[in-house]
Amino acid sequence: MVETENRTAALLENATGRLTARQKHASELEQVEGASGFARYQDYLRSVIAMAERGALSRMMYLAELR
Repeated sequence: MVETENRTAALLENATGRLTARQKHASELEQVEGASGFARYQDYLRSVIAMAERGALSRMMYLAELR
């Protein structure tokens, strides 16, 4: 193992940014995804954010070297 890094902050930043961006373009996305599909994905992103904030979800990066 060469390196490990907790990337949870990046996961949180990504999910929050995606949620915000999708909300800004809600009407266009609802036309493409359907209202229920749009709502389902928004709920998924909210769940990811909530779990990461309370420590129930994390993203770890592992770098290994093949010998």
